[in-house]
Amino acid sequence: MNRTKVLFLVTGLALLGGAAWFLLPDPANGPEKDLPTLLSEAQDLQRRKKFRSAAEKYGEVLRRDPGAYDALVGLGLSWQALGYDGRASEVLARAVKNRVGEISLDRAYSRSLLATGQREKAIAILKPAYEKTGDKKTGLLLGDANYEWGLFRAAEKYYWDLLLKQVRSNKLILRLQRTLLINNGSARGLRAYIEPSGSLRLLIESTNLRWKGDLPGALGKLEGDSPLFLRRKLRLLLEMGKYEEVLLRAEELQGRSRDHASITYRADAGVAKMLALLLLDRLTEAREFAALQLKELDPRVSWIREALAAFRFVVGKIDFDGYEKGFALAPVVSRNDVHILAALLARGRGEDSTFRACLEKARQETRGRDYPAFLIERLRKEQD
Repeated sequence: MNRTKVLFLVTGLALLGGAAWFLLPDPANGPEKDLPTLLSEAQDLQRRKKFRSAAEKYGEVLRRDPGAYDALVGLGLSWQALGYDGRASEVLARAVKNRVGEISLDRAYSRSLLATGQREKAIAILKPAYEKTGDKKTGLLLGDANYEWGLFRAAEKYYWDLLLKQVRSNKLILRLQRTLLINNGSARGLRAYIEPSGSLRLLIESTNLRWKGDLPGALGKLEGDSPLFLRRKLRLLLEMGKYEEVLLRAEELQGRSRDHASITYRADAGVAKMLALLLLDRLTEAREFAALQLKELDPRVSWIREALAAFRFVVGKIDFDGYEKGFALAPVVSRNDVHILAALLARGRGEDSTFRACLEKARQETRGRDYPAFLIERLRKEQD
């Protein structure tokens, strides 16, 4: 074999070997996983509360099989766990079409509808399901749907029904107590059905004292520094006019609420701090702080929509009409901040008539002595 033939043979073998290497699967990646394996991995990540990673896995399943029911449900629940209810409602709507009448799926879908402002659509799903099955979790969500949108008579009806069915949860009891105070001015009848202890007893007693106008007594009942207690303290301190202490307590709560699951506490503490700065006539600091919150908080999380709107309003990204319009999708129970913030900004501009008009609007939308009744009363007295 002459030299030229040997050269061609060696070159050919090298090219063939290179092509074979290119066509073989990468040993590091391994063969492409089948759909059941991918789905199982996604579900395992979801069980371990690694929701972002689970969402990625579910997304990979759906790219290969767009109609995979378990992947649709899993992806929707993962988005929901992260607070991305806009995304969750779209995905869960596809799942609902494939499996009508599955009550746990209906609850999950309704929860996302409520979080995105679609209350009527959610209640249209929940009400007949509860009437047909009596499912307690559905009843609780139905009560919450009415409560959060200010339909307190309907909420009271569902909460009482659940309490008489021996449903017990701190959330149910605290919401029923507030509903009774708003509807009837008293929650005395509640004590005949429950024997609260620990932190629940302190929260109930604090709420009753605050409703009677004993703000120091209400504050004194909140022993301990759990995030829930701190959030309650912030509101009481605002109503008591202790704005400097609000700044300290808000910093404390925000410092404890750095993980994603605590983002609502962090956002609520941010709004309280911004309010305190405005009440102290430190407008520039309030705007700088609001701008910082907008950089740090995830705008995709539906749980903090109202807080984000408040921060945008104070920094001037949206005007009052835009702010109020945004709250058309928000629960009634959180709307008073719209008018309080508008009043304080008007005061900062020296617009006395606008300040008084906004305070009056806040007063009209406040039920009885519900928050922020005592703050409104304090501001009106200070202006007079």
